[in-house]
Amino acid sequence: MAIKDNKRNKSLLLVGWFCTLLLLVVTSCKETTASRSLSEREFHYDERLSALSTDKNGYWIGGETGVVWHVKGQNRKRFYTGLDRIYDIERDPLRTNRIWIAARNEGLQLWNMVGDTLIHEATFNIPCKGNRYSPYDIDIIDSSLLVATSQGLFSMPLDYRQQGLKAVYPTNGSCTDQEGKPFLVNQLCHAGDQWLFAATQAGLASINLVSQKTALRHKGENIRNVAIYDGKLHILSDKQLTIEQLDGNNAKTFPLPQPVLSFYKAGATHYFITASSILLSDNLERFVSIPLRNNIPDNPHKISIPDDGNGFSILLTKNAVWRIPHHLGFFNANPPVIAACSAGNDFFYVNNRHELFRQKAGEQTATKIYDFENDELPKEMYAKGDDIYYYNTNNQLCRLTVGNHYLTNQLFARPDVLAQPKTRITSMALQAPQGRILLGVQDYLLSIDLKNNKTDTVSAMNNKYATAFHQTQNSEDIYIATLNHGVFVENDKQIQSVAGTQNKVFISSLLTYGQQHPHLLLLTNHHLQIQGSDSVRADGCSRMFCINDSVVYTIPEAGIHKYKIKNGRLIDCGSLFADIHFNAQAGFVHNNTLHIGSDLGILQLEPGKEDATKWVTFDDKVPSLQLIGIVIFTVIFIICIIFISYRRHRTLTYRQLQMSKDDLHRRLAALDTLKNRLTKAERNAIDSIGDEIDSINISSQSLHANNEQFKTLSTYRPTEQRHSPPNGKIPERTDRAYSAVRGLRT
Repeated sequence: MAIKDNKRNKSLLLVGWFCTLLLLVVTSCKETTASRSLSEREFHYDERLSALSTDKNGYWIGGETGVVWHVKGQNRKRFYTGLDRIYDIERDPLRTNRIWIAARNEGLQLWNMVGDTLIHEATFNIPCKGNRYSPYDIDIIDSSLLVATSQGLFSMPLDYRQQGLKAVYPTNGSCTDQEGKPFLVNQLCHAGDQWLFAATQAGLASINLVSQKTALRHKGENIRNVAIYDGKLHILSDKQLTIEQLDGNNAKTFPLPQPVLSFYKAGATHYFITASSILLSDNLERFVSIPLRNNIPDNPHKISIPDDGNGFSILLTKNAVWRIPHHLGFFNANPPVIAACSAGNDFFYVNNRHELFRQKAGEQTATKIYDFENDELPKEMYAKGDDIYYYNTNNQLCRLTVGNHYLTNQLFARPDVLAQPKTRITSMALQAPQGRILLGVQDYLLSIDLKNNKTDTVSAMNNKYATAFHQTQNSEDIYIATLNHGVFVENDKQIQSVAGTQNKVFISSLLTYGQQHPHLLLLTNHHLQIQGSDSVRADGCSRMFCINDSVVYTIPEAGIHKYKIKNGRLIDCGSLFADIHFNAQAGFVHNNTLHIGSDLGILQLEPGKEDATKWVTFDDKVPSLQLIGIVIFTVIFIICIIFISYRRHRTLTYRQLQMSKDDLHRRLAALDTLKNRLTKAERNAIDSIGDEIDSINISSQSLHANNEQFKTLSTYRPTEQRHSPPNGKIPERTDRAYSAVRGLRT
């Protein structure tokens, strides 16, 4: 009866665990994202933005194409300078109609405002570089102007501008001071007239303005931002924020969940800004990530104002300004596609939610195959077979080998870092036939062999800033566009300058068209031009695509601009989809069709059929690794419980049997005192019982066999008892022996 109860309990236990597992699987909910809002107010601009600077009356906005806006309340005034990217704008305190402008690769400049016009007054040179340097941040303390540049920290008295800029840090015979080598100073911050702090690539430079002593704190760290909040210094470097006293004492470091580009603090909330999201924290321990509808400008320096005086903070994105109230909220939007490439008939897309999709040519659905880590977001990528090559926001060149299935990729695919230059990656090109990657890095060019990952510097491109590449069809020639030195072409491993392009600057994209007689097509910050022929105005376009040697699509900040090439002339055909923002790095041409990423997904555009465009459908339904992990863990847990229960039951049963066997031995031992009074048959019967007890092997036999042996013993009857004497009476001594034997049954 006890055995039947045990079996019934086991069955009930198994059924209970099975029902629990089934309930867990059935009731597991799919992860969803609630719709949230920051309650922001968005002000859109039709051009790319790059800088945000405070002003006593409103604020300044700088553009990628040299356009400057002054915003005061609901009014904004536009100025055109013809410069390249604006990094900072500062109003002169002595004459308020003058402004200082920091422009990329064009030095510190002074401009006069006359009505709605800006008039250039002066450009200030530095040793070794002249005006070919990039100032990032301008700060005016009393009557001195300080400027953070790509070559270090410089200063100049405002009332003696003729003295020019003089190096403040680094000095004393450094390579930067003597040879003009790069030394990035990202940002300046001063505390009254006592302290000046400079965020540099080598640490935080602190200058005591009273004693004129300079010290370097946090040596070896790349300091991105420095600011003063609540009387304390806040220092942002890579993946951590350090808060300390102005003199460097009482420093506390707080790790961040991912690398960030910039940060500011409004009230009690810290805003950490990445390329495509904001991390919010009120205690620097827990963080909430909010995706941005528009990405932050590349390589940002000044993109936020913590308080505009009206209870709002201001944040700059690539083509809009946000006024964010100081109370918190959340939002969710469709993820923009930020990178795309093709490999034969396979297309790959990445959105700003770090999701990688794969699409086959001829199909309209792209399937999700991988999730990148938070700090692995590709900025530009190329593919060869199943290998995807890209560089990410961490300035790493990586290779990721993927298959067609999400679960397999997520479990086994991991990016391999091929290179990580010390300076910023500017562009890349994959030369699949040659088995190498050309990597444009700030002021030089790298060649990476894909077989052995060997990295070589291309000496012919030293001190040249590569901005774009173009590989010609049916040829191994590759064209290289630079920021200040025109266009170069590599032919038979020889690099030479393309005639007539030496004076071309700010080239963002280049192509060739015409197979028999190739022509070079250049896109700069301001013009689209056929080398040696026609040119049209094309402000703010960052990339172009050519189809059938006759149609050119350029990608401005809003929409797509179409041009036709006819008889060596460029014909402007107007804009398409002007209400959609497209991402220039998320485009490629396949079978005479342009695939271009946008905030709404991937658009497939065929020349002459612009009214019948197609959109790619994204299938992001993939197995939940969390749910699979929970199910596997639950199954293993159930198996372990069952196994432990079974082992425990078996151990207890064996222990009970052993106790019964020991008890039989004790009872049988009591008969030894009666053996002298028993007959030989009776003694043999007792010995036989002892042998049977000894034959029970509890450790090796099954429980069923042990139970049968005990059952046999319990029904054992000696021979003399089965054959009673003629008179039916048993001798008294024999009767006592039998009584003892019968006692073994209980």
